[in-house]
Amino acid sequence: MKRKYSILSMIVAVSGLFAGCNDAEYGIKDNSIYLVEAASTAKSAMAPMMPAGADITVTVRLAKPVAENTEVNIGLSPEELEKYNSENGSFYLCIPLEHTNLGANAKVTVKAGEVAVSKEIHINYFDMQGKRYALPIAINGLSGNVETSASQSKFIYIVDKKLFVRTPNIKYRISDGPAIEAQPLEVTDPSGNKSGGWNLSLSSYTLEFWARLDKYNSQNFAIFGIYGNNSAIPDNYEFYLRFGDANSKPNPENGSRNYINWKAWGAQLTGPFELIAQQWNHWAAVYDGTNVILYRNGEEYLKSSAKYPGSNWIMHTVILITSHTSTNNTMNLSQIRLWKKALSSTQIKSNMYYEADPSHPDLEAYWKMDEGPDNFRNIFHDATGHGHDAIFYPNRVYDFSWTEPQNFE
Repeated sequence: MKRKYSILSMIVAVSGLFAGCNDAEYGIKDNSIYLVEAASTAKSAMAPMMPAGADITVTVRLAKPVAENTEVNIGLSPEELEKYNSENGSFYLCIPLEHTNLGANAKVTVKAGEVAVSKEIHINYFDMQGKRYALPIAINGLSGNVETSASQSKFIYIVDKKLFVRTPNIKYRISDGPAIEAQPLEVTDPSGNKSGGWNLSLSSYTLEFWARLDKYNSQNFAIFGIYGNNSAIPDNYEFYLRFGDANSKPNPENGSRNYINWKAWGAQLTGPFELIAQQWNHWAAVYDGTNVILYRNGEEYLKSSAKYPGSNWIMHTVILITSHTSTNNTMNLSQIRLWKKALSSTQIKSNMYYEADPSHPDLEAYWKMDEGPDNFRNIFHDATGHGHDAIFYPNRVYDFSWTEPQNFE
């Protein structure tokens, strides 16, 4: 009988020991510490950069109060930002600490009996030069017997300055020749021989831009004409993007030509009659090596198989505003970017409201179109420094002026 009691006592003791361990483990997990901002499903939040800088509030929270002060180390996690960029196709750089008041050893203290403490972080204004920045905040350590939440201890604040720029008003073409030609130009000598041009070979590309038309009542208002160097192969020769089309009848319901038409790589894509006058749209024309895809405001809008999949396209001449003189519309253009790669929908949407980094290795040409009246000399400069400045010819358009600074939302 004594032996049975002894075994039972051991079982009870061991069971109590395990129960004690489980209680202790449960207590730690039940009282983990985390960032309030990271407790939601969102992985990031916007902190707009203003002339006075940007301000963010970081809140550290315990699941329940403890009897002693809990000191928490707050710092940056560049590794988390790299992961975020990889998952979202973004290019954010970590804001250097010297642009903030955070410091290298920032700490906050959750006082005994309390559950939360907030820290205000100020980011000084600095010239981003078209680059994208973020502040990846993390809990990097703490005092006390509390576990840090692995999934809710890091959060990314996107610190961006949205576009707020002048744009040109270009009223329809009135004479021979395009309104704008991008360098290097094709040159014809006295004997009629042509030389120069871009001669840029692309296995994939993206041409993106913001555009607005004051009305859609005329056919064939051409935005871009980009041509190859071999007109003997017509299908492989032309990139032509326009509003309206001489081969499509006006919509019988409203009598307008409020649609877009794109010819490229032997394909011709025509959108529905749905564009609204005076409304900005972001367009991105993409060739990915297999398909030609037109995105509107970051969403796939039109798509067709390329007639020459896997082939390189040779860009030779780049011209803008090549519409017939019969049109009577005014065009606004902004943020024209030519990439030597096919951008995804995610990449387009995450970057279209912001400046691009002119030094990005995949960016071949970048016309911001925002020079404004103070420093404009009939040149839309290529911000990449690759020499693709675009020449504007005032005598080829009916009228030209500038809008006031604006955004695109």
